[in-house]
Amino acid sequence: VMRDCIVGFARHYLPEETALKKENQHYQKWDLEGHLIVTEGARTDFHRIEEDIKKLDRQFIVKELTFDPKEASYLIQNIQQWSSFECIEFEQGPATISQPMKELEAQVMAMEFWHNGDPVYTWCMGNVIKKKARSGGSVKHYFPTKENDNLKIDSAVATICALGRLISYDEDEGAYDSRVAAGEESIVRVL
Repeated sequence: VMRDCIVGFARHYLPEETALKKENQHYQKWDLEGHLIVTEGARTDFHRIEEDIKKLDRQFIVKELTFDPKEASYLIQNIQQWSSFECIEFEQGPATISQPMKELEAQVMAMEFWHNGDPVYTWCMGNVIKKKARSGGSVKHYFPTKENDNLKIDSAVATICALGRLISYDEDEGAYDSRVAAGEESIVRVL
């Protein structure tokens, strides 16, 4: 039986100062194994991320870049100067993130979501706790959270946001055609 599945992949970035802390030996291991990109200094290197997005844009057919406007405005301003794809805001509030979070959970349970076995991605997905939002309405909204600050969920949240865009794209503009024309490698939504 042929089923539509979603395949995710992620790039994980971490400042060197964080990665080298004694309590973060798992980051050091993932860096050595090539699963984590450690950048110099104490802050995330947005220039490096932008350069990697340029490489992905040359390698794949990028339809859009989904971003949280609270976290990436400077990076997005730079990308919009050279990109041919759309940069789409995705607010991470419970009203917008709840449905794609439920959808991702359903896809995982139905074995319709796959990734390449990346241990950082697996760890982030496993750290997600589904929490019910406090809303007075009849609709139950959920949002992703984590047990403590040492557990990261960034790749999972980025996946949920991209899935949210895919859902809204389907609703707004008809079925998202993921079939690839001859000679083209793939269609990607950059997170």
